[in-house]
Amino acid sequence: MGVSCVMMADLIAETAKLAYQIKAVVSDRGIVLGPVRMEHKTLRAPGVAYESDEQGSAVAGVVYKGKIEIRRHRAFGEDRVLGMLRRLESLAELSPLRGFAIVYGGKPLGVFGQSPATPDAAGRGMS
Repeated sequence: MGVSCVMMADLIAETAKLAYQIKAVVSDRGIVLGPVRMEHKTLRAPGVAYESDEQGSAVAGVVYKGKIEIRRHRAFGEDRVLGMLRRLESLAELSPLRGFAIVYGGKPLGVFGQSPATPDAAGRGMS
């Protein structure tokens, strides 16, 4: 199953601004990005829906100052959130986010676009 990206904001134009914020809703199926004036629950796509009080199939976040900051959600552990974002790294539409810190519930989890090397058959890291 592939992942999708729905953009309700011009990612390149927004991230070029000195002060920017973009709302994000992320699930196992993809990501929806929109302007900060929109509520997270209105950013929707098939399989990507955030609801208040930790309902829905997605987590809510904000992209700003070189970070993708995701709000903690009881139903989503750190590994799952990091995995969802790792699957999105290959989408060309999200290339402006490469190098951004991934933060979940205040805890840094990694850098978008810099997945750890996959070990080869002998267990050594690949470059």
